Amino acid sequence: MTKRQAARKNEQIQRNRRWLKRAGQSLALVAGIAVIATAGRWLTQPSTLPVGSVHIRGTFVHVDREELRQAVEPFVKAGFLGLDMNGIRRSVEELAWVRQASVRRSWPAALAVSIEEQRAAAVWAPGGLINERGERFVPGEQGLADGELPVLSGPEGSEGKVMARFRGMKGKLAALGASITHLEMDARRAWRMQLNSGLTLRLGRREIDDRLLRFVRTYDGAIAPHLETIEYVDLRYTNGFAVQWKKSA
Repeated sequence: MTKRQAARKNEQIQRNRRWLKRAGQSLALVAGIAVIATAGRWLTQPSTLPVGSVHIRGTFVHVDREELRQAVEPFVKAGFLGLDMNGIRRSVEELAWVRQASVRRSWPAALAVSIEEQRAAAVWAPGGLINERGERFVPGEQGLADGELPVLSGPEGSEGKVMARFRGMKGKLAALGASITHLEMDARRAWRMQLNSGLTLRLGRREIDDRLLRFVRTYDGAIAPHLETIEYVDLRYTNGFAVQWKKSA
């Protein structure tokens, strides 16, 4: 055998070895994937790692615990690793009085659900409630007693703006010992409110804060002594306000 023939034979042997090595690696990879897939299917079987317990956290004033349990229960049947976390969260957040929910797995076999309950700040007319953030929600069958909260109203989508205005006005009126029972922004963006004394204030569309401060500053001297005989105060003037007296019986 010549040197050239020997070199060719050696090269062929090296090529065969490389091919066998790559083939072996490929087979090992395929076998590994098959093992992982089989193990994955086994682990996600509900009977392999069942959910042993569900821990629910949060402050429960209006949320019904039984309704919450029923919202979670169908998902638990999928097993610990098969839990649809987004589905559970959405199901819980659809319940009345739940503002938001968070869910997580707690090893080795528990599901943890935390809820934030809605805190109603006002009634929104014509229907529903709104929280301090100005977010509207429907309370379901378990509502609140009439007169328990102030009533706010405005055009569709104005909940946040009306709530922000309510909070600002509430602070300014606190010095008088007065509170707002009704606050309305109409379609023209004009504001009107009623106080717990029954007095109505017409504020118009502009300079709302300045007009309300003018009312507060003059309340003790010009309004309070005649409160029982005033129907409403019209603050839509540059340098003063007008009073509409109640009609005598």
